[in-house]
Amino acid sequence: MKQMFVYLIILVLMTTLSLPIALAQQGTAIGLPSPIFEATAEEAAKASGTFGAKLPEGAMDISYSYIKGKDRPVIFQVIFTWEEAKCSIRVFKGTQIEDLSGMFYPWAYDEEITIGVYPSHVMYNEGEVGVVIWYDEHNELVYNASIEGDVTLEKLMDLAIVNTK
Repeated sequence: MKQMFVYLIILVLMTTLSLPIALAQQGTAIGLPSPIFEATAEEAAKASGTFGAKLPEGAMDISYSYIKGKDRPVIFQVIFTWEEAKCSIRVFKGTQIEDLSGMFYPWAYDEEITIGVYPSHVMYNEGEVGVVIWYDEHNELVYNASIEGDVTLEKLMDLAIVNTK
């Protein structure tokens, strides 16, 4: 009886330990699908119902996509390198300033401002990370532009201004 019990335990352990290997060999991913879809600038703008975004002169390593979330607007996204900093601009349909930048930090500078004629909000930590958010009421578009790296107020304003003309 004891020997049968030992064999049963060994069989259960072998089955349990081999389960992850069997699942890995299936080739089917387990988990949630990614809401981010690689695209061209035009495809991402069309999917999001926006005009997309303008990039500052000297932008490199440019990657376009759109983010399709549940119960959220489709977001146009462009990620790029500019002046040795990682940057992103997100644009989406909206009715007010909304932060979908994904930048959640304790900010050293956090102010409501106006960029051109647009109500805006700028938050940053000098030399580290920052985001500027503004609302284009005429086109009902919300813009979130962020920088990781050598952040200054001037650089955040440059990202915003190129998209408000």
